[in-house]
Amino acid sequence: MTTAAYRAPSAATTARLTIVAAMAVLDSVCATASATKTTVMIMTRRARNHRMGDTLPHDTVGPMASWTDGVSAAAQTQLDRLLASALPLAQSHLAHAHEFDPFAIFLHEDDRVLEISLDLAGLGRHPETTQIRNAALAQLVNLRDQAHCTAITSNTHLRKERTDAIEIALEHAEGAAVTVLLPYKRAKFGSAVDYGTLRAFAGIHEVWR
Repeated sequence: MTTAAYRAPSAATTARLTIVAAMAVLDSVCATASATKTTVMIMTRRARNHRMGDTLPHDTVGPMASWTDGVSAAAQTQLDRLLASALPLAQSHLAHAHEFDPFAIFLHEDDRVLEISLDLAGLGRHPETTQIRNAALAQLVNLRDQAHCTAITSNTHLRKERTDAIEIALEHAEGAAVTVLLPYKRAKFGSAVDYGTLRAFAGIHEVWR
């Protein structure tokens, strides 16, 4: 993996930005993301009160041609690319562990997909998930002038559905904010993970407020 060093402006922590590699995995997930785009559901209400672990609203308006309707074609392509980068990373984590800590990636203005690796030393020995996510968000805010779009990926639980899910909070500099959920369940025996249907909801603006 190629690594690029970066010092976040006016940030207490220094972020190491690493180019997201594993291109073979990414290629297959890009194809999957393309195939599932027509089945993704967009929600009519903004998820303003959603917190990690809460269930998002279920008032769907039916399948859409694209979950990024309403943004420019260039922004849609960039968001699709970032989603296709975040999903395999999350799935790779779940293939080796029961859950994963939140992580952040963004599409740099030079069109590289970069991952932020945080120094969590200042958060104590066992930082909470919300602390890690907040630290990742702070770095994205510091870097937003150099980014086309951002994604924070978390491991969450959908209470009403009684299932876990990969949650990806996507934002674009043009103003789009989308939360994508990929529910999953683990097999009772073995390490296999069964993934459900990708769904999208109107998101919350956190990076570009």
